[in-house]
Amino acid sequence: MILQISNLTEDHAKQICNWKYPGVYSIYNYPSWEFIKRNNWAITNIDRRKNEFYSVLNEQNLLFGFFRILPIQNKLILGLGIAPEFCGYGFGHDFVELITKYTQNKFPLQKIYMEVREFNKRAMKCYESVGYVNVEKYYKETPIGGSDFFLFEYKND
Repeated sequence: MILQISNLTEDHAKQICNWKYPGVYSIYNYPSWEFIKRNNWAITNIDRRKNEFYSVLNEQNLLFGFFRILPIQNKLILGLGIAPEFCGYGFGHDFVELITKYTQNKFPLQKIYMEVREFNKRAMKCYESVGYVNVEKYYKETPIGGSDFFLFEYKND
């Protein structure tokens, strides 16, 4: 699959709100666009969307996934999502590799990290296949629920 990075439009953000993941992955379901807009989530803010969020489109120009580059202290935290219809088919490695290389090129002197909920073994396996290493475990509250997380650091050496 050929993937390309683009700007995350409001239409893309609204599509993400309609993605529905099954089972334990439903924790990643966004609330409605109206709810997140009313509650000022970053993805609804045009300036933050322009500076932090990116779409990843497939060869049919359809929204395959998205990612966010969030600078926190001296770290770059990558957040991501793949459209549910593309999950579980082995596309994750290429997706994570693409967004990691993009982030590396854009911020060559910064260390890159990804957070993953403790239960998400599928994501951890994918991140490790690209070169990320688990460096920390902690509890974190999020707008969609708190849980234990692992922090993965990209090790490109």
